[in-house]
Amino acid sequence: LLDEETIQKLKTIFSSSFNKLNEKEIMILATAYIEEEINHKRVLEILDIHPSDVSDILKQLAKDGFLQKYGVGKGTTYKLVTIKYHIM
Repeated sequence: LLDEETIQKLKTIFSSSFNKLNEKEIMILATAYIEEEINHKRVLEILDIHPSDVSDILKQLAKDGFLQKYGVGKGTTYKLVTIKYHIM
């Protein structure tokens, strides 16, 4: 479902770390890249997973340095850590 150009850009941004990601994590990062941010609600729209699993994945992606967290609670959004350095 993801276009090859987006995948290649993510591989460039994250280099070898990208290869350790699973399909759901890649989908979340690709959406964050394309849409410039992502939140819990948006992940539920694109992936068929339990809401608590969404929270866990987003927290882990932030902890691992892929996403930067902005805000708290329901208003929390996430952006790619390197998006501000990457020319689209």
